[in-house]
Amino acid sequence: MYRSTPERTFRDYPEYDDRPELKDSATKYEQERIHVLQQERVGVQKKTFTKWCNSYLEKVRLSPH
Repeated sequence: MYRSTPERTFRDYPEYDDRPELKDSATKYEQERIHVLQQERVGVQKKTFTKWCNSYLEKVRLSPH
């Protein structure tokens, strides 16, 4: 039977305690990756909202008043 194991972190590897530069570089990478993902999400939200607005405006222009 397969068991999934939780993600391991630097705390699970005591040998990295002597090398703070590894923790710093990993932290920096994680922060940069989070920032990139946040920017991608904002872009998707803007695109979705723009499509919704255009769809709504198109419907409003097509309906007779």
